[in-house]
Amino acid sequence: MDTNSSANPRPVSAVILGGGGRDELARQAGVRHKAFVPVGGRPMVAYVLDALLGSPLVASCLFVGDEAGDEDAVLGEAGVRVVPSGGSFAESIRRGVEASVGLEPHRTVLLVTADLPWLDRAAIEDFIGQANGYDIVYPVVKEGVFRRQFGEQPRTFVRLADGRFTGGNPVLVRPAALPVLLPFIDRVHRDRKNPLALVRLLGVRSVWRLLTRRLSIADIVGRLEQELGLSVGVYASPFASLAADIDKPAHLDQLDVTTLPRAATRPGLAAPEAGADSGR
Repeated sequence: MDTNSSANPRPVSAVILGGGGRDELARQAGVRHKAFVPVGGRPMVAYVLDALLGSPLVASCLFVGDEAGDEDAVLGEAGVRVVPSGGSFAESIRRGVEASVGLEPHRTVLLVTADLPWLDRAAIEDFIGQANGYDIVYPVVKEGVFRRQFGEQPRTFVRLADGRFTGGNPVLVRPAALPVLLPFIDRVHRDRKNPLALVRLLGVRSVWRLLTRRLSIADIVGRLEQELGLSVGVYASPFASLAADIDKPAHLDQLDVTTLPRAATRPGLAAPEAGADSGR
């Protein structure tokens, strides 16, 4: 896809995926849910809120996750609506997108996980600029770009013909594409830590091309479009913060808090555009 941002990107509706249940990271931190694990003295989700609510390209924002009592005061202070999570990752996405469509029916939805404490406004706005009418846009980050910004922070990379890449966490999606996407997202989430299993979703030929280092991003996009019947964009982002998540206790142990963004002043959500359309 074209790596140049749209000159006049349209605002999106943001859905923060907070996750449900107490995973290992939450248990170690003594909180109910991962989104509220303290990082640099603030809940992880607070950094994501700063990045989203500080941008005029985010027209609305909601949080998908289980109720967490006093821990989710940061959401109330930001005026962010909470939608209960589903029984699976895909179901949580469905609930979030449907609630978002109820607020802003014509907007592309930005799905973003709550475990990205280095996320900032510049990274979000650059990514939003890649929507360009695609049904779904997914960011990847080259290993060299990631290492320059985050050193040896653990991350899984896949060698493609174009170079070694890691996947980002945010996704841009048109709500109308969701019924086709959800079953695929469910499979991808289940195999997300196994690059070979992920490529297997694209067929035996793709596995062979991966093993022989001939599989390219263009090959993946073409196979996805054929499989899903949707327009797909894969964006090689210069912002490694889109991929720098914290999902293991070891990540916290290695954390350099001086690299985290400072708490931002939030100007508030952008006003909905009159007569906004889907941007296609």
